[in-house]
Amino acid sequence: MMETVGPTNVAFDGGRAFDYFDGVRKIIEMAHTEVFFVDPYLDAEFVSRYLPHIAPGVSVRLLAGDKRLPTLLSAVDLFVGQSKTTVYVRSNTFHDRFVFVDHLTCHQSGSSFKDGAKRDPATLTQITDGFTAMWDIYERLWKNAKVER
Repeated sequence: MMETVGPTNVAFDGGRAFDYFDGVRKIIEMAHTEVFFVDPYLDAEFVSRYLPHIAPGVSVRLLAGDKRLPTLLSAVDLFVGQSKTTVYVRSNTFHDRFVFVDHLTCHQSGSSFKDGAKRDPATLTQITDGFTAMWDIYERLWKNAKVER
């Protein structure tokens, strides 16, 4: 079952990185069971910016690209050691960026989560009609991805 969390589409002008971060934070703070980030540019900065805002007991899956894996994995290890949050990391090849919450909602980011609206405009768009298709696609990518952590 998919639900909307409203507003479903938000645009951020370049230079509004805090507003973008705050939009993503509000999405992930609604999670009760799982947050699943899909972004080929996940790195250490991403971990410190977003993972502390995920509630205790909520598991995290990160589907990343392979270019920034060393910094991502070391930051995840430190975060897990301190927070005891369950974080799984896999790597694969893909382009788009999404965050899925509780197997119920999906938001597409118009830029990497780590750079959202720093210099260029960015969007967060909730996927509604195509949710099931997007979930199936990225679950398949996850299952076929290289297990990193």
